Amino acid sequence: MKKIISLITVVAMLLTLMMIGVSAASATVTGNSTLKAGDTLTLTLKFNTADLYGFEGDVTYDSSKIEFQSAKFSNAAVTFNYNDATKHFTAFSASVISTSDSVQMTFKVKATLAAGTSVSVGFSNLLNVVGIMCEEQSVPSVSYTKAIATPAPAPSTDATLSSLKLTNANGGAAISLTPSFNKNVTSYTVSVPYNVSKVNVSATATNSKAKITAGTGAVTLKENSTTTVNIKVQAEDGKTTKTYTVKITRPSDPNYKPSTNADLASLTVTGYTLSPAFAKNTTAYTVSVPSGVSSVKVTAKAADTKAKVAVSGGSNLVAGADNKVTVTCTAESGAKKVYTITVKRAALPETTAPNQPDKTDAPDIPVIDTTLVDELTGVSCFIPAGKAPAGTVFTIQEITSGAEYDVCTAAAAGGVFKLYNPALVAGGVQIQPTGTVKMTFPALEGIDSESAHVYSVVGGVLTEIPFTSVDGQVVIETHEVVPVAIFASAVDGSSTETGVYTEAPSTDIQSGEESGMESDTEGEGTTSENKSGIAVSVLVVSVVAAFLVGMAGGIVIGAALKSKKNKESE
Repeated sequence: MKKIISLITVVAMLLTLMMIGVSAASATVTGNSTLKAGDTLTLTLKFNTADLYGFEGDVTYDSSKIEFQSAKFSNAAVTFNYNDATKHFTAFSASVISTSDSVQMTFKVKATLAAGTSVSVGFSNLLNVVGIMCEEQSVPSVSYTKAIATPAPAPSTDATLSSLKLTNANGGAAISLTPSFNKNVTSYTVSVPYNVSKVNVSATATNSKAKITAGTGAVTLKENSTTTVNIKVQAEDGKTTKTYTVKITRPSDPNYKPSTNADLASLTVTGYTLSPAFAKNTTAYTVSVPSGVSSVKVTAKAADTKAKVAVSGGSNLVAGADNKVTVTCTAESGAKKVYTITVKRAALPETTAPNQPDKTDAPDIPVIDTTLVDELTGVSCFIPAGKAPAGTVFTIQEITSGAEYDVCTAAAAGGVFKLYNPALVAGGVQIQPTGTVKMTFPALEGIDSESAHVYSVVGGVLTEIPFTSVDGQVVIETHEVVPVAIFASAVDGSSTETGVYTEAPSTDIQSGEESGMESDTEGEGTTSENKSGIAVSVLVVSVVAAFLVGMAGGIVIGAALKSKKNKESE
């Protein structure tokens, strides 16, 4: 009897567990929260069943409203199949299927569906396979239903204003527009009294979703001028724009009197001293310059910031004459004050010997080999026969100020240099030789001439030129007489950078026979070629030879150098 009761109890418990398992089987389906014509509809079907090893079911939908796109299971380890012809799906797995895994199906909503049309997808005849005993459980049907939403209206293209107002920032009084505001009129003018120095601009867009991107707020007005304000509006669509323009005119102070101050605050001639010293009430000055200076730089500044200054003259100075430079200062009121600088340029050296006929009456006979020396600077110029007219004079001036001197100062970066302005003058006119001449410059004090650097200085550009060192002096050969700068390195071998410069073209200024030009040599001496004077062919051969020696005999050279060093240390 007890055995029968126990058996009944076990059977009852099993039936209870089976009933619990059946009632727990369920499914859920989710999809787009909003559905519009032409959308892609994505549905997710989940089974809320523990110990699930497989499932199957049928799909129902109206193909006139939606088109099947794809079906898959989120877990690739589960074997899943869907046949849209039969609209039936099955799935099975060798292990438990997680309740977080799901069937994912996509459909394309027909673009022709009207707003309000109901779209539905149903999942029915659902069956779960549970447990290792493959128990089958029925699952209640589930479905997704959504009506096609009404499409949102297209963004507005209205970029007009419904109002545009100007008010006095000091007091808030309204200011009238001309013409009166109309949303279709985009250009306006406004005239305000002198005492209105600032206005506030306010505007309202016709469409509440349009944006005013510029032009509103406080605007400061300048006296005796017209201020343009552009109010920009962007429509809701983000593309359409409209600009309203307001031109506001503010007059000058009717009680204002323009300044009559036409005085100068300063007046200078770069590199030279005015005589007498500048004073605002003194309007006449003189400046003396050497014969080699053909232009001066005059700088003037007005005492009143509203006055204007104009300088006339200062270039093409005539030698041996008084050259006028005028500086006119015009006051705000129009009153003028003229300052005059008389630039006295020294006369050029005489070109004919005493008791000799004037050059105009004598033939132009070339000079013989001639060496001309400037006693003040110690610079000499050797002119071979036939390279300049008879009576040619050599002049040279050491330049200690001016734009070219400033360029050399910057390039020297604290180093030592001298800047010369040589010239050949014949018949009162500066000339260039018809061939190569040789100029010799004294070496800078305490400096080894062999380590110097020589540059031509033309138009503020330094161009390095070759030279030779003869008896401690710097010698250059050239067929073009231009300003020359000599930069020097210290005797101990340290070098002084000369800043930015250019290499001299090989056909322009070269030394000795390498230039291919005729050259006459005066005197004898041991010469040392400057680096920039080495012929290209020699340099190329040297570089190639050095490379070959480095490749083939580096070890031997290293040993030789080491041996030499040991001997020197002994």
